[in-house]
Amino acid sequence: MVPKIMKRPARSTEGPFAGSISIGRLARKWGVPRRHVRRLMQKGRLPFIEVAGKIRVPTDALRENTS
Repeated sequence: MVPKIMKRPARSTEGPFAGSISIGRLARKWGVPRRHVRRLMQKGRLPFIEVAGKIRVPTDALRENTS
């Protein structure tokens, strides 16, 4: 019997995580360690929200910080 291959679900633009990005994904996007992103949050330089027990960064906050 061949085991089934588990695939990741497509990224949803709806639901509780819509309009936000994870710490890990943001760190990879910026090319920095996750620790750096967390430190920015601790210092109050990067806003964050907690959704379903997960810490997320609103994408609107990223647009504000880059413009």
